[in-house]
Amino acid sequence: MDLAASYASFNDHAYRRFVERLKDAVDPGGILAPGRHGIWPARDRVSAP
Repeated sequence: MDLAASYASFNDHAYRRFVERLKDAVDPGGILAPGRHGIWPARDRVSAP
């Protein structure tokens, strides 16, 4: 899933940043489906390629 998420690179990964921000707001503990579709909680996130 991380590979699939990396293909959405339009506008400097704007969609990925939006979804990560939404994930952090809805699930601050990062316990709901961590890593699903390449969206990791803030504590497990690595910098984008």
